[in-house]
Amino acid sequence: MVKFILLLAGELVLLPILYVKEFLKRYIAIPAGRVKIRKPVQNNEVLIGIHDWAGYNLKRKKVVNDIQFDCGLSYQLDRVANYKGARKLNLSLTISGYDEGKHGLKYRGLNFTPVSNIGMDFQGYGHTILNNIGSKNCYLLLMNSSVEAKQVDFLDDYIDFLEQNPLVGLLGISYSSKMFQTVIRNNFTPHIQSFFMITTLDVMSEVVAHNDGKFPGQNINHKRLLIRFGEVKLSRIISKLGYQIAVVTEDNTPFIFPRTKSWFKTAYSQWTLPLGEYRFQVKHPNRINSITK
Repeated sequence: MVKFILLLAGELVLLPILYVKEFLKRYIAIPAGRVKIRKPVQNNEVLIGIHDWAGYNLKRKKVVNDIQFDCGLSYQLDRVANYKGARKLNLSLTISGYDEGKHGLKYRGLNFTPVSNIGMDFQGYGHTILNNIGSKNCYLLLMNSSVEAKQVDFLDDYIDFLEQNPLVGLLGISYSSKMFQTVIRNNFTPHIQSFFMITTLDVMSEVVAHNDGKFPGQNINHKRLLIRFGEVKLSRIISKLGYQIAVVTEDNTPFIFPRTKSWFKTAYSQWTLPLGEYRFQVKHPNRINSITK
């Protein structure tokens, strides 16, 4: 909490400068560097990292923008169990806040790793990634239990999209075009939201190496800081490494985040999706949408 308050205090001191900088970068910006091609995946394996908090029921209700929907760990495990494609799925399940006495019965029969609740989802994701760094490159799906319950065949289509777009280093199902945890209210900071992300193990290994051997957000214990130094930082690192970022919209269409192409053709000027938090502007928040063939 202290770090977050100090961060906002620093922004208040520099407020005029930061607002001018934010305004100018929409219309004039330094062109982005060259894009980078992902290392190819040469096997049919998919590592799936699912994270849950022990305080949640296996099936539960969640409300986003006054829309209530079903979600929970059971539905996410069903996705893995019901997969009929040709790829080999390797599940890494992490549970934070686990206590054998309180939660042993709920998770009976599940193979999982208890982890600290510091960093929440990012603690679980970090465990999955760090435990597999050095293994052969494979596709990597990270998600938590708040993904909406509807079952849809998506995995092969999402991987096909990544195969066809080797410059994309991160694909999600929801985004925010701004960072809300700041006093700069009109900022343009597009990033993928962390409850569902698909990439490759190699890309995430690069992220960890860039971030001093840690996964972004893994050791952050304040929720508002976690957005800045987890979600936002992850997308920034992906972009800084030279990869593109993409999201599958509710109309089943992938959208690749634009990069600044020239001084006056900025990422903001090329942005065509709704601004703000995408979950507040869709009929089915947190839902996995299939990709139209």
